Amino acid sequence: MGGYGSGEWRSARYARVEDCCVLGAAWLRSRGAIRAGCMVTGTASWTRRPSGELAASIWWEADLRDPAAPCVWLRYRAGAARVDEAVPLHRTAPNYGGTRWWFGCPRCGRRSATLYLPPGAERFRCRRCYRLAYQCQRETAPDRMLRRAHKLRARIGCPPGESPRLAQKPKWMRKRTYWRIRDEAESWDAASLCLGFARLLPTHPLSAEIRRQEARWKGARGR
Repeated sequence: MGGYGSGEWRSARYARVEDCCVLGAAWLRSRGAIRAGCMVTGTASWTRRPSGELAASIWWEADLRDPAAPCVWLRYRAGAARVDEAVPLHRTAPNYGGTRWWFGCPRCGRRSATLYLPPGAERFRCRRCYRLAYQCQRETAPDRMLRRAHKLRARIGCPPGESPRLAQKPKWMRKRTYWRIRDEAESWDAASLCLGFARLLPTHPLSAEIRRQEARWKGARGR
């Protein structure tokens, strides 16, 4: 009980937000779909990365001709089922002015800025209905450090799983900036390895010192 990573089991039971097809009210508005007194139609599609395979495609119709009941119709095929569903729209007035639009989740009625379609599901719902978890919620502290190191190496043109080389330095980047990013990525990589070692072997003499360094690092971040 309480071993390494034991606190991750609850969120790991559910699908990740990053694996879903995401439909946002702001995305529709940016394409001129949400206009008072108008009906606008269009299509939306999602692809899987990195293969580029088509994951889903839908036809939508934003109907705002009735100010009392604006909605978005979603029509698509989910496996053998044909879905034709109306999603209500809600409008709020922010304090800084303007108008903000929201979806009303067809299942719970909760106001949501985005709707999600997880793999294997048939209908778009809010994140709470599908109990979706973000990828970072499944990661332990060593995993987050390692992900940060990968992001830093990507900034200097280093592919995942490869060691950085000076020849990879982007032409527009200064050498001083390149080495600063590279050294920071290596420090996060080493911190991830040390913290993982300390959690897997808590009785090792080095584990106490590593945990003290972790507490000092967390305190520095909190300032």
